[in-house]
Amino acid sequence: MATNDRFRARMAQRIKAAKSKHDLFGQKLSVELLSRMVMRSPVDTGRFRGNWNVSLSSPDLSTDQSTDPSGGGTITKGAAIISGLVVNGQTIYITNSLPYAYRLETGYSQQAPAGIVGLTVVEFSSIAKQVGAEVRML
Repeated sequence: MATNDRFRARMAQRIKAAKSKHDLFGQKLSVELLSRMVMRSPVDTGRFRGNWNVSLSSPDLSTDQSTDPSGGGTITKGAAIISGLVVNGQTIYITNSLPYAYRLETGYSQQAPAGIVGLTVVEFSSIAKQVGAEVRML
């Protein structure tokens, strides 16, 4: 009986650790995707970089007048939101709803001729492999 209880306790710990790594993978992957999209965003005033939003379960389509030419504040803000999320199969949305986002995505800007989101999506598999390797090492 005691052996059975120890086995169950060990299995419960392993399941908890696996769930924790799963959430950490989702968080790290989301932060990396956000970072790449923010830093690929062309900069005139910095408004486009400053209007990337992070949300869970439904997209945040809001915009405001904030600017972030360096992108650092936007990444920090988004990472803080992501780090507080328990992913657990839910969708994390990274959105930029400024009216000219589509034009920028389709090559309008010389600073981002290949787009922003599409280019990041093309890299998704390699990014996921890199993040997965980092999480496994923890």
